Amino acid sequence: MAKLDISNGLNLLTHLSNSIQMALIGSTDSLSTELWALRDGLKLAVDFQFTNIIVETDSYIASQLLAKPPIATHQLSSLLLDCRDLLQLIPHAIVNHTVREANMVADQLARMGHNLHQNFVILSQCPRHVKPFCVLDIMGFEVPRTR
Repeated sequence: MAKLDISNGLNLLTHLSNSIQMALIGSTDSLSTELWALRDGLKLAVDFQFTNIIVETDSYIASQLLAKPPIATHQLSSLLLDCRDLLQLIPHAIVNHTVREANMVADQLARMGHNLHQNFVILSQCPRHVKPFCVLDIMGFEVPRTR
């Protein structure tokens, strides 16, 4: 099972195999960034030939747009269609909305991503400062975000 976490409107965060991939999306509105991150993460999942994936996004709007029939006139319709097409290539894909406070690993990695100098980074292991948040995420704890 692979898990794709999207958070903070800046980074693509994927937990694939035992590594973490991070890609710098750039600056745009938060919904566009969430959908770009989702599309890029789904492309990676398809490339890795994953058959089971759980997508967690803290963007309620993104999760709802993906759950509803496509709106051809929506300004992000092409991006939404790309995401839907990629989701259909993965036999068992689930898209869940999660509250920001429950997405701590993605939040910590997104903070780390603010200092990226490369456009794409693969971490071979979870950064030491993120490991405690992995445990809390697995246990289902929610912690308020701090700035």
